[in-house]
Amino acid sequence: MNVKENDQRVHLLNRERVPFVVLGRTEVGFKYNYVDRDFQEVDKIALSKLKELGHSKIGVILSGIEIPTHLKEQALALKMKLVPLDVPNTIEGGVDLANSLKKNHSTITGIISLLDAATLGFMNASESAGISIPEDLSIIGVNMLESQAVSTKPAISTVAFDAYEMAKSCGKMMVEAIELGQENKKARSELWVGDFIDRGSTSQLP
Repeated sequence: MNVKENDQRVHLLNRERVPFVVLGRTEVGFKYNYVDRDFQEVDKIALSKLKELGHSKIGVILSGIEIPTHLKEQALALKMKLVPLDVPNTIEGGVDLANSLKKNHSTITGIISLLDAATLGFMNASESAGISIPEDLSIIGVNMLESQAVSTKPAISTVAFDAYEMAKSCGKMMVEAIELGQENKKARSELWVGDFIDRGSTSQLP
């Protein structure tokens, strides 16, 4: 889990011929067993939903990375403008963003968040920062557990995924890899998407 770019653990396990399954994906130059989310499709669902509601200038909450290429391409196709909102993925990072958003990004009306902890901090601090959700701002989380999404007020609309089922799928794939042993010549992969769940943090742009 928590794989890094060109993850050396994956190289080691492959070199030692140890059966393994990765929860996530990494560029290592060879095929391997993995279970992950189809983030391209997930982000498309979220962006399309905000477009449907009339939003065209969208903030993207992220941490230490650029806006993913596929998200830029999707926004271009939908004639939407994306603005990176780079913060630490912490409760405090989200609080700081809420307190500075109106001053620094007053024209943003919708947000897609790639983070979890920062989104919780942002939601909990939004009211005291003078941001009314969803009247002033619509927000969709694309990388949050359901228990996190329902913990704020209002709860966070998400492109939901079932972490338990994904983990169970990893377990099944792991058992198969162990049972096949050296006979396991074909790497398996699964990509999960999920459905949009409206919990009240999005609304039609006035």
